[in-house]
Amino acid sequence: MIESLSQQNPLPQVEVQVGDKQGKIKQFLSASPGRSVSDLRTTDFEYQVGGSLPANAPTYVIRAADHELYESLKSGEFCYLLTSRQMGKSSLRVQAARRLQAEGTACATVDITGIGTAEMTPVQWYAGFAGILANSFKIKLNFRNWWRDREHLPPVLRLNEFIEQILLPSTDKNIVILIDEIDSVLSLNFASDDFFAMLRGCYNKRAENPEYNRLTFALFGVTTPTDLITDKTRTPFNIGRAIELKGFDFAEAMPLAKGLEGKVENPEEVLQEILTWTGGQPFLTQKLCQLAAEKLETKKCTEEAASSNSDRLANCKLFIAELVQSHTVENWEFQDEPEHLKTIRDRLLRNPRRTSRLLGIYQEILSEMNSPSQPDRESGELASFAEDSCEKMELLLSGLIVKNAGKLRVYNPIYASVFNQDWIQKELAKQRPYSESIAAWEASNNTDTSRLLQGRALAEALTWATDKSLSDRDYQFLSASQELENLEIQRALEVEKQASQILVEANLVLTQAQQKAKQTVQLSLLGLATISAISVGVVVNAQRVAMRIETQKKQAIIAQIKAFNSTADISLTYDELGALIAAVNAGKELREIEVTPALKEQTLNRLHHTLNAVRERNRFANGHIASFSPDGKLIVSAGNNYLVKIFQPNGKLILNLPGHSHSITEVVFSPDSQLIAATSFDKTVIIWRRDGTLQQILKGHRDLVWSASFSPNSKQIATASSDKTIKIWSLKGVLLQTLKGHTRPVTSVRFSPDGKMLASTSQDRTVKLWKRNGDRQFGLYKTLSGHKDEVWGCNFSPNGKTIASASHDWKVKLWNTDGKLLNTIADSTAGMGSVSWSSDNRTIAGGSMDGKVRVWRADGTLLQTFKGHQADVWSVSFSPDRTTLASAGKDLSVKLWSLDPAKIEAGELDKLLALGCRWLGDYLQNNPNVESSRHLCEKTHN
Repeated sequence: MIESLSQQNPLPQVEVQVGDKQGKIKQFLSASPGRSVSDLRTTDFEYQVGGSLPANAPTYVIRAADHELYESLKSGEFCYLLTSRQMGKSSLRVQAARRLQAEGTACATVDITGIGTAEMTPVQWYAGFAGILANSFKIKLNFRNWWRDREHLPPVLRLNEFIEQILLPSTDKNIVILIDEIDSVLSLNFASDDFFAMLRGCYNKRAENPEYNRLTFALFGVTTPTDLITDKTRTPFNIGRAIELKGFDFAEAMPLAKGLEGKVENPEEVLQEILTWTGGQPFLTQKLCQLAAEKLETKKCTEEAASSNSDRLANCKLFIAELVQSHTVENWEFQDEPEHLKTIRDRLLRNPRRTSRLLGIYQEILSEMNSPSQPDRESGELASFAEDSCEKMELLLSGLIVKNAGKLRVYNPIYASVFNQDWIQKELAKQRPYSESIAAWEASNNTDTSRLLQGRALAEALTWATDKSLSDRDYQFLSASQELENLEIQRALEVEKQASQILVEANLVLTQAQQKAKQTVQLSLLGLATISAISVGVVVNAQRVAMRIETQKKQAIIAQIKAFNSTADISLTYDELGALIAAVNAGKELREIEVTPALKEQTLNRLHHTLNAVRERNRFANGHIASFSPDGKLIVSAGNNYLVKIFQPNGKLILNLPGHSHSITEVVFSPDSQLIAATSFDKTVIIWRRDGTLQQILKGHRDLVWSASFSPNSKQIATASSDKTIKIWSLKGVLLQTLKGHTRPVTSVRFSPDGKMLASTSQDRTVKLWKRNGDRQFGLYKTLSGHKDEVWGCNFSPNGKTIASASHDWKVKLWNTDGKLLNTIADSTAGMGSVSWSSDNRTIAGGSMDGKVRVWRADGTLLQTFKGHQADVWSVSFSPDRTTLASAGKDLSVKLWSLDPAKIEAGELDKLLALGCRWLGDYLQNNPNVESSRHLCEKTHN
C-alpha cells in the first residue's frame, strides 16, 4: 500500500541550507562543558528512545530552544517551557543546568512528581519542596527543626521564609531553580495557587530587594500559564519568558546521522526521509533512527541495480515507508513501546465530557489534508482553527497537532496514519448514541431529514449531550433534529387549531340552520308544502355539516394525541410529572375515537413507558430548600418570599411562618420533630415550634448565616456564618460558645448523632471536626483537607461513623471521625452543593449545580440519577422510611422522588390510566400551578 502511495504521491524533495545552522551548533558545542564537535564522530553511538538524555549523550540534538533557555536564565529571566510530552523538555533542562553550573551558577532541579501528590497535605508538600532545595544546595541546617519551629505559619510562608532567610544568604552565586513536571501540582488535593503566587512574589521583590535578582526559576511541564492559577479572581501567572520548543529540523538533527554511518552509504538521505515521516518529533525521530540502524542494510538504499541517485533515493523512501508501516502504524497499540502514541490517545479520551469536541476539531483539521495517508509535513493546515480555545490548546498539549504560521496542522504523517478518519469514527461511535444516524445524515450532505432524530431518540441524545462539549458537527446535527421536531409539533398544533376552528364554524352553521327552520315554521302564511321543502333542505344541510364536523373533530383529536405523545416523550428528560400528564391526556383522547392500530399502540406504549420511567412523585411551588421532619410527617421549605412553609408530604400547605426579612438559606427540624430553625441573609436564626409558635430569635453573627443544626437532645443549636465562625446556643438564646478556625465563610455545620462532635464546611475548601472536651466545650480536633474547591455541605451518617462532604470540585468525600479519607465519589459533572444519608447508613444522596440529584451506595456505586431541576440543587433530604427523597434548588421547586423503581406491566388502557392518575393525584390536587390539568383525573381515578 505504501509503495503505491509513494508512486502516486512522490514525497517532496526538501532542500536544506545547513551551513549557517551547523556553525551555530558548533559554536554552542564548543561552549558546552564535556561536549565537543568531535563527539559527533564517536563510534559508541546509541539512540535513546524516551527518558532524559545524559548531558554528554551524542544523540542529543541541540535546538534553538537550548540557546534561548540558557541565555535567558543566565541573564536572570524567569522562564517557562510548557509543551506536549516527549518533546525533550527534561533533556533540555539537564543540558541547561550542566552548562550553567560549569559557569558558576548554583542550580537545583525539583521534580514535582518526586515530592508526591496523592493525598498530601500542604504542610507535607511544601516541606518536601523546601527539603529538596536544602539538600540540592547542601545547606547546613537542621531542616526538620527549622520547619517545625514555624508551625504557626502557613506552609507557603514557611517556604518563602526559607528562600529569603536561608537559601539566598547561603551563597553569593546566582541561583537557578528548575522545576520539572510542573503540571503535577494540578493534581494536588489542595489549591496550588499560593505556590505560583509565591513565585510571582519572588519576581516582584526584585524591585525592593536586590538579593532576589540572583534568584531565577524555570518551569517545565504540560500545561498553560493560565491553568497554573485556577482562582480566576487572583492575578494570573503572567511573568517570565516562554521558551518555544519545536521539533528537529534537518540541520539540527545532523548528529543523528552519525549512528547510520557504516550501515548505509547515504545516512543523510535516510535521516531526511525519517524527518519527513516524524515531522521532527524528537521521540519518534530517535525511535525511527534506532529502527533504521537495526534493520537497515546497505543494499536497501544503495542497490547495485540503482543506476542513478534518483533510483537510490526512491529505494530509500520505500524502505523507510515500509519501516514506518510495519513497526509503527500497523498494530500500533501493541508495538507502542515505550508508550508514545497511547499517551496521545489517552489524553484525547481521558475526559468523556470533552472527548467528542476534541475529536470533532481534530477531524476538521485532518479533513483538510490532501490525503490522510500521504506523508506531507505541510498538509493538514486549517486557518479557521487558528483562534485560541481550551479544546485547541488541549490538542496542542497532546502533541497531535502543532501551530504553524497561525494555522493548526497534524504534527506528522505518522500521527495522521494512526489517528486517521477511521479511528476517529470508531471513537466517536463509542461516545455518541446516534453514530449511525449522524453518519448517514452527513453522507447525504446534510439533506436527508429522515436520518434526523425525533421523539425519544432525540430526547435521549439531548440528555446525553447536556454535560458534554461536543463537536460542531454534533451540534449541527442535534440542532437540525430539534428544528425538525419543533416543526412537526407546530404542524400538529396547527392542524388541531384548524380543526377546532372548523368545529366552531360548523356548530355556528348548524345553529343558524336550526334557527332558520324555527323561524320558517312560525310563518303561518306559508303552505305546508313550502314548509316541508324548507325543513327537508335544512335537515340535509345539517347532516352534511354534521359529517364535516365529525371528520374535523376526529382529525383534531388525532392531532392532539400525536402532540401529547410527542410532549410526553420530550418532557420526560426534564419534567417527569408534565410528561405523565401529557401521556394520560393522550390516553384519555384515545378513548374518544377509533384510530389506526399504529397510533393506538404508540399511545399505549408511551403511557406504559412513562409510568415506568417517572420517579418524580410530587412537586411543591416556590421553594429553594427543603427538609423532611425526623418523624416523616412533614416537609419544611423556604422560597424567595422570606417565608418558611410547612407541608404534608402530599403537598398540602399546613403553615406559613413569617419572620425573616431577607432570603432564607437553610431550614431544619430538631431531632424530636418539634422545632424548626431557619437561617437567613438577615444574619439571624429564627426558631419556631411545630405549631408555628415563635420560640426564639438568635442574633449575634456579623454576616449572613448559612446553616444550623440541633443537638441530638434538641437542647442546643449550632449555627454557621459568613463571618467565619460557628456559634453554639441554648434554645433560650444564650450564646454558649464561638468557634473560630475557618479562614473563609462557614457554609454548613452538623452535630454528630451522639452530640460529641461537630462537623463544619467552608469556602476555604476544608472540613473541620470539633470535639467536646472535659468541660463540655468544643475544640478543634481535625482539619480535613482534600477538596479542591469550596465545600458546601456535610452530614454524619446516622450511626455516627462516617462524614460525607460535598464540594464544588464535583466530588463527595467520605471520612471517618478521625479524619481519614475513606472514599471519593466523583460521578458528578458539576459542583456538589448538598449531601444527605439514608436512615440505614447505606445510601447517600447529593445535589449538584447541573440540576441533577444522584444517589449512591455508601461504597460509591451510583444507583440513580434524578433529572428535573432546571438549575443548581441546594438541598436533599431522605424520608425516614427511605422511600422518598426531597430535593430543592435555585429553580424554586421542591421535588419528591420515589426511591422504589416502578415495575408496571403492560395492560389495558383503562388500567394504565388509573395507575397514572393515582400517581398524579396529590400533585393535581394540591399544587397551585396545575390549574389547567386539575380535573384531568376526576373521571378516571379509581
